[in-house]
Amino acid sequence: MKKLILVTLFVYCTTGLLFSQSYNNPTIATCDGVQFYCITGPLEEICVNIIVDPNDPNRDSIDHFEIDWGDNSTNTVVPGSPNPAQQTHIYNLSDFFGTCKYQKSYTIVMQTFLNDTLADPTNSAFILTFRNPPVARFAMSSNPCANEGVTFQGSVTPGGGGGLVDCPVSGVNYEVWDLGDGQYYTGSTLGYTFNNGGTYNINYCVGNVCDTVCSSGTFTVSSQPNAELIPATNNAINVFGNEYNICMDDSLEYLQLTGANSFASNSFSWSVDGPSYGWQWYPDPEAPDTNIIAMQFSRPGKYKIYLKVSNTCIADDRAEVVVNVIRVPSVSLQAQGDTCTAIKYTPIPLDTAVIYTINGIEYDSFPVILPLSNDTYFLEAVDSNFCGEVHAYDTFALRTAPNIAIAYPNDYQKFCSGSDTIQILSFPPGNWTGPASSLYTDTSGVFFIPNTAGTFEISTFRGAGVCRRADTIRIVVEVPIEVPLDTPALACLEADFTPSPFDSTLVYQINGVVQDSFPVKMNAAFGPYFITASTSNTCGIFEKSVVSSFIEPENVEIYSRDTVLCSGTDRIYLEASDTIIGFWEGDHIFKNSGGFYFDPVSPGSYLLVFVRGFDLCRRTDSITVNVVPGNAVEAGEDLAVCNTELSVQLGNASPGGFFSGFAVNGDIVDISQLALDTSYAYTYINPALPETCNRDTRSVTVYGPPTAGFSVDRDTACRGETIRVTPNAASGVVYLVDWGDGTAGPGLLQHAYSEPGTYQVNYTAFTVNPLNNEPLCTVKDDVQVEIPAEQMPGIIRFDVFPDSGCAPLTVYFNNLSPNDGRQYIWDLGNGQKYYGYNPPPVTYYDGISDTSYQVRVSMVNGCGAADFSRVIEVAPRPRAAFQVDFDEPCSGSVAELTLGSYGNPLNHTYYLSNGHQYSGSFDQPTSFQLFTGDQPDTVDIWLVSSNLCGSDTARREIVVSPPDVTALVVLPDTTRLCEGLQAQIITTSHYMPMAAVTTVCACL
Repeated sequence: MKKLILVTLFVYCTTGLLFSQSYNNPTIATCDGVQFYCITGPLEEICVNIIVDPNDPNRDSIDHFEIDWGDNSTNTVVPGSPNPAQQTHIYNLSDFFGTCKYQKSYTIVMQTFLNDTLADPTNSAFILTFRNPPVARFAMSSNPCANEGVTFQGSVTPGGGGGLVDCPVSGVNYEVWDLGDGQYYTGSTLGYTFNNGGTYNINYCVGNVCDTVCSSGTFTVSSQPNAELIPATNNAINVFGNEYNICMDDSLEYLQLTGANSFASNSFSWSVDGPSYGWQWYPDPEAPDTNIIAMQFSRPGKYKIYLKVSNTCIADDRAEVVVNVIRVPSVSLQAQGDTCTAIKYTPIPLDTAVIYTINGIEYDSFPVILPLSNDTYFLEAVDSNFCGEVHAYDTFALRTAPNIAIAYPNDYQKFCSGSDTIQILSFPPGNWTGPASSLYTDTSGVFFIPNTAGTFEISTFRGAGVCRRADTIRIVVEVPIEVPLDTPALACLEADFTPSPFDSTLVYQINGVVQDSFPVKMNAAFGPYFITASTSNTCGIFEKSVVSSFIEPENVEIYSRDTVLCSGTDRIYLEASDTIIGFWEGDHIFKNSGGFYFDPVSPGSYLLVFVRGFDLCRRTDSITVNVVPGNAVEAGEDLAVCNTELSVQLGNASPGGFFSGFAVNGDIVDISQLALDTSYAYTYINPALPETCNRDTRSVTVYGPPTAGFSVDRDTACRGETIRVTPNAASGVVYLVDWGDGTAGPGLLQHAYSEPGTYQVNYTAFTVNPLNNEPLCTVKDDVQVEIPAEQMPGIIRFDVFPDSGCAPLTVYFNNLSPNDGRQYIWDLGNGQKYYGYNPPPVTYYDGISDTSYQVRVSMVNGCGAADFSRVIEVAPRPRAAFQVDFDEPCSGSVAELTLGSYGNPLNHTYYLSNGHQYSGSFDQPTSFQLFTGDQPDTVDIWLVSSNLCGSDTARREIVVSPPDVTALVVLPDTTRLCEGLQAQIITTSHYMPMAAVTTVCACL
């Protein structure tokens, strides 16, 4: 027999996680997830969602929801549903809208009721915050002049049309002034002094956590006038300060003056002090506002010109210049002629303003007595002033002229070279001039030495200038004469004779008879002839004689003929009419016992001459032998051609021959019939030459062109940036690139331009001729590239409003840079980009802590660029989070709440569904006790963490168990079971959190 054992189980609580559920009780949140709203009117409608966890086992047993809107209005009851409809509520903010209060909050609490009336409702809370945006306005104390103070008074008015009542700025966390000078100022009241006149844009901006609002205005600052007067033409020379000199070349001089540089002036008036009738306006100025005038001066003198300028601000201002009008100096002097008598001298014309000096002595009154003098009189006239200095000069002499004559020799004389020295006498004695090598003087007199042949003039003189007197003689010095006569002594049978060399001044005699006409007939029948040439001069008589005879010449004949030989062949025999007395002349001629021979050792054309007799009876005959080299026939150089050619001419061949070979017609080869990369031979034959040296060969090879085309990595670049060329041809090609700016050369595949412009890049690729390393097949291409000009970026700057605040922070941008079509690229700091002049408002979200967003704008225009950046500081909204830690999850045990909130929260409050409230701190956990009766109790805990940017809630549920639980199971109606049958075990425990247990018991 088996026993049925009754087991009583006692279960003790050990951990709080034992009864925690894996779902969330229904919660409430705004439809758009926003917790903070900027109000726009006295009535604001809010939409909320009720969220039911699909894992909630009670979702089908929810009876209803009840929402407390936190504004003392009637609660809203929502029927229970797994998917409740959205609920809306209108808040009456009339007591808040349009006031100086900036923030108002409502706590929305929702309770969830189950069909089980014994179950406690669960709670969910949500804190809703409304904010008033500020409105900025400002006033200005006055419209000032430059360097005068002005006060700007800013104020804040209620948002939402609250009227012009000023609000305290305590709720404003952003307040800034922008006066257009590049600086920013804070404070409600701003005192400022503008140093310069002009039109200024004023911006006063205020903001709070809701929004930033700016007020703008424009006003004008007037400047004190400043007169500035200067000549506007370059004929006025500044000599000191405001004093100028003008040189007067003509009867009238013009000057233009300008006051256009006068600062902040709108009224001009002019006046002049100076010599009467010495000036006039040209033309008359248009009173009173002409800033440029012209004057016409007709008299030299000092003039003062005054300018007065004015405007509506402060006082007038004056300026003046002094103009000295000076005539340009001039002087003239009529020449005084030389004379030999004293004179009374007065310069013509005489100018009292001119300084005159004679021989360095200054004279201020005329006439001046100038006596006869052995020296020359030098006269100088000088006139000078600021405009220059001029000089005039004159030179003249006042002397007595003495006469002089040469006494010996007193006429034309001839002397033989080397004869005795000749004394020369004059009366009275004077100065002598003549050939330095033949004329000398000593204490005994003047002498001429006839040591050099020629004609000489010797002069004596007394006095100088126009008073000089002189006498001159001529002396001829002759030398002995050498008579030339080179007439040959041997002549042929007869001749027409003329003495050689012939001199018409000589006397010629033939056989004692004087001959006065040539040529003279001579022959062998009357010879020999005695020929004499003679002449004479101061040095004596001179002659030369020769004897001339005649013989009869003999004729010659050559039997060999003109011929052509190849170099290096055997020598040839030279045959003529006389082989005994006659002989051969010429290169490469050799004689032996057999006669004369020609040896063709070197190429060339040789004249071979056979000679009989000598001198005038010499008789010759000649032949020409052309020796051609063994390679005398040249077909020309080998050719490498491109198949883009239709034909090629076989040029540069030696003359007299013809070509033979494939596809050749004359000397033209048809390239289209030749195969690529194949060498063809062509023979050149000259039939006029011996066969041993009458032919040569050459080759023609056809090659294909390189791959055409190229690409550039860019067709637009800034100067200094590299552009690269990539050829389509892979290898075996030479590249020549002309970049269009004077830079060109082989292999220049990259280049950077130094000046803006549009350039044509010319690309040439060619294969290399293997025979001469020159280009063979060539392809060309080109492309245009543009190098834009840099443009000055100007002042790149922008404002942001606000530049700090709570998230989500909507920031507005105001681009202050030039808006003239330039390209702006914005990096908004949050990963977004914007391309355009001014980006739309951007909302910046928070991080865990304060977040800095750097906003940068870059301007790209042509090839110029600039950037500017601002930093936006975004304070985070708080995020509530906490952890629950139980040592014992039973009634009376202590719960510890540990903060995990982030987003820089400042205040933390725990709200319990049992009505208790506790403060939270990061320094230590928050502890409290929880109690329940004999049934488990679900406790909701809400954590509200807040800072200046708002608040956030976090919710957790915990189940608190009774103090202890008795576990007891029994069998229904029997204590005996049979083996193999199932039996139900029934729990009678006070609390069974888990499902009933079914097991199988065996019969014992």
